[in-house]
Amino acid sequence: MMVVGESAARWFRVSTGGQDEANHEPDIDQWCKAHGYVVRQTYTLRGKSASKGQQDKMLDQMIEDMLRGVFTVLVVWASDRIERRGAYNAFDLARRVREAGGRIEYVKDTYLNSASDMSDVMLALAATKDHLESKRKAQRTEMVNMRIRAAGAFVGKLPFGYKAEGEKYSKKLVPTEAGRRLIPEVYERCINGDSLATIGAWLEEQTGIPWWPPRVSGTIKNPVYRGLQEDDQGRPIHHCEALVDAATWRRAIEALGRHGKRGPENKLDPPLLSGILFCPRCAEKGIDSPMYRHRAGKRNANREWYRCAGRGTQRKGCGNMIRLTTLDGIVNLMLRKNDLPYKELRTIPGTDHAAEIEEVKFEIRSVMMSDLSDDEIDERVKELRAERDRLQTLPVVPDRVEYVETGETYGQIWKKLSPAERGPWLRKRGYKVGATRERVVILDATGAEIFEYTSHHRAAVHYLEADAWGEL
Repeated sequence: MMVVGESAARWFRVSTGGQDEANHEPDIDQWCKAHGYVVRQTYTLRGKSASKGQQDKMLDQMIEDMLRGVFTVLVVWASDRIERRGAYNAFDLARRVREAGGRIEYVKDTYLNSASDMSDVMLALAATKDHLESKRKAQRTEMVNMRIRAAGAFVGKLPFGYKAEGEKYSKKLVPTEAGRRLIPEVYERCINGDSLATIGAWLEEQTGIPWWPPRVSGTIKNPVYRGLQEDDQGRPIHHCEALVDAATWRRAIEALGRHGKRGPENKLDPPLLSGILFCPRCAEKGIDSPMYRHRAGKRNANREWYRCAGRGTQRKGCGNMIRLTTLDGIVNLMLRKNDLPYKELRTIPGTDHAAEIEEVKFEIRSVMMSDLSDDEIDERVKELRAERDRLQTLPVVPDRVEYVETGETYGQIWKKLSPAERGPWLRKRGYKVGATRERVVILDATGAEIFEYTSHHRAAVHYLEADAWGEL
């Protein structure tokens, strides 16, 4: 029974592009207006969410809202927009709605809105029709995809950095300018240890669109960027121009595995020297003892210190302790006031032919899973294995690292970094800090001592405690 001013909700099931929603929304709004309904809620199910369990979650939420009295009538464009899994599910939905004290009204299938002796029959027929049509659509889609795969063309959602060119059933992936510029650096940043969040923030700055860590991870793992699209079983279905070689792709995947899972967030922000501070006293005895943040007892609850933690099974520190703010201030002062040239440690790639070997291995795998005849596969694989063996016998020149001047001083670099960036900057570049109350030393990634600070009297320490750490 229609009630003027009755509370209503709208239900949309739309494609990813949102075109269905644009088409259906005016019809649903006109229906609500013509019946005097007041829209209180809208539910939108997008893309293939039904197959991912989101449909049931949204239906549960809708029933819960109806039970709470948020609305009493749910307006749907057509019966196949809310349930297309057959008569059983359609009757179960109708029962749940009725028990919640509400009803569903269909804009296009108005014959389902009136109650009569034939209502159940009509609902069963509509549900069966919707289910069969859904199956036919899935079959048609799969037939089209099979045709595309048979032609060796691209099928699916376009990965970032590529565009599709060609006829409808024979489209090829072609790199875009942004893909050529950004994707190789994404892989290099991953290999160098940058976090997914850091890479995502950089990509968002470059592209102007959001990049969450899962999207960054999925992009890095996508084999399209090494020149091949695969199906769900790992079989090659489309070859395209690669944006990174197979060796780089593999190294990035290995780097992702080393990232590991994050544990619970620390309630305290990490201090400047977290993870890079060691005890020089223990080092003189051949013991690699780290120094960690330590909070004092009840009488000094607001005081924090770096304290030697010891090493080994009988873990016990040597007693070396330095006030956290004092030591952070000393390191900050050492770098902020330094005018020595800043040198960046860079890796000079060798010639181990790893990239070429990986490419050949990748091609062998592709040939083994191709549709060539057995004789053609055997002949091609024999050629590729011979090339692989040849590359493996070539002389290897290992990678080397060397310091390269950047044209800036340590002080200039340090001042450009925000307080939150300084600790990660030190850790990423492999710096180590050794500290006692008398002496602080900074080591570079090779273990060479580059800066030293010695406190000769208490006045210097008092000054640092009062002022230097204020600019952290």
